[in-house]
Amino acid sequence: MDRFSETEIALLTRLRALKAAPEMAINLFDIGAPLNADGFSQDEIMAVLDALEQEKVIAFGPGNRISILKELPEG
Repeated sequence: MDRFSETEIALLTRLRALKAAPEMAINLFDIGAPLNADGFSQDEIMAVLDALEQEKVIAFGPGNRISILKELPEG
């Protein structure tokens, strides 16, 4: 498994732990800090978030937050 896939799985797992659902806003610190502690870099996390934004699963918002736009993909 490549590093992007590992990061994606970890990030989606974290979002599920936060009970992410459509129309919910989540602070990026609540995602990034635990993933950094698990050994994922900021660049790796942002690459996955950027991909999720391109797929219109999330949107970046003000105040270092993301909005969940639709159900999370299986990961």
